[in-house]
Amino acid sequence: MFDFIKKIFSSKEPEQVEVALEELESWFNKKVSKLSYNIFLKNYFQEIKKLKKELKEKTEKLSIAEINEKEHKGVDDRVRNVVKGHRDNYVREAERFGENINVIEKENFSTIEDYKQALEFNKRIDKKIEELAKRTAKSYQASQHLFFEPVEAVFKIIGQTNLLVKKFTRKISEKELTELEEIKQKIKSIFSEKEKGKDFEKKSKEKAEFLEGKRKELEEKEKELNALKESPEHEQLLKQKQEIEKLETEIKKNENEIFTFFSKLNKPLRKYERVALDSKLIALYLENATKSFFNDEELKIKEVLQGLKRSIDSLNFEEKQKNNFIELIDKSETSFLNELLSSGKKLKEDKEIVVKEINQSEVSKKIEEKEKEIDNSKERIERIEKELEELKSKLEKIDLEKVKQEVKEKLQNLFFVEITFSSS
Repeated sequence: MFDFIKKIFSSKEPEQVEVALEELESWFNKKVSKLSYNIFLKNYFQEIKKLKKELKEKTEKLSIAEINEKEHKGVDDRVRNVVKGHRDNYVREAERFGENINVIEKENFSTIEDYKQALEFNKRIDKKIEELAKRTAKSYQASQHLFFEPVEAVFKIIGQTNLLVKKFTRKISEKELTELEEIKQKIKSIFSEKEKGKDFEKKSKEKAEFLEGKRKELEEKEKELNALKESPEHEQLLKQKQEIEKLETEIKKNENEIFTFFSKLNKPLRKYERVALDSKLIALYLENATKSFFNDEELKIKEVLQGLKRSIDSLNFEEKQKNNFIELIDKSETSFLNELLSSGKKLKEDKEIVVKEINQSEVSKKIEEKEKEIDNSKERIERIEKELEELKSKLEKIDLEKVKQEVKEKLQNLFFVEITFSSS
């Protein structure tokens, strides 16, 4: 039908129509309701209803029809029974076909949904006629031999129904209704996209305001952190941390001195371990001299070294090596090891005191908490910024003018009108 309309107007200019965007859907629905489908469909369903009634009457007559004895006097009983069987089958199929025709009754057919409903009905009838023809071909031909006139009467009704279905298909095509449906959806999309755009703008504004608030909160937290770091308490904390670093350096120096001393005696101690009474203590020193030294509060290692000195001649070292070992052992006989032990313990005790003071420091805890708050705020701000960018991206993708233009083109192509959207 639309192709016919296009041919009529092909040599003319399209009708100029101005429509408020808010009234476009209503205008389109009115345009659809004025299509010539309404009268055609009302007549179509009236005719279908009439044919359904006639089919019922004709099948009833066929079901009770008697064989004309004058015309078929010589037909034997076997043939009569076979033909009657085909007649009964034809009647059953024709009756079932008629019963399955559920006529759509409406006062008016004016919407796309109405047209689509009618189209689906016609497609179903068309398919049922095709199926009926396949199922009854043999029964129809066989029944004609003895019931020609009543069979032809039923067949004629089915044929008229088929012609009506084909006429419908020529008048209303699925393609045409699809075009109407596409325009309808495009019109709806104008408003849905418009609302979506408003929603994105609202959310973007709210998100931007929320983001600004979070940025101000972050600034306040950073100011609070700076104030904590500039406080006398924090200055004291920094000094304590510097003191820790200094003590750790001294502790490391002390431990290195212990390690160096005993590492030089490693060889003679290993040999002496085999014969010494205090072999367990020697083994501990050989495994970890520094740790064993601080655990050896009575410095029993000094007695071990004296024993080593007495046995040094039997351990088969060169004279030069032996003298070096004895020199180290002599050094242990002085206050050297005692001073290393006492100074090492003192350094560790001093460190523990300072560490305890740091751990008890309120400013340290406050700074740590504030830094966590700032990190959390920065992460939150980063998430909000990302969400805001996503909203802006979605907003940029909404192109109302493009959708409007598509609607204009489809309406012009279908109804031969050139639409101008006015502001309401």
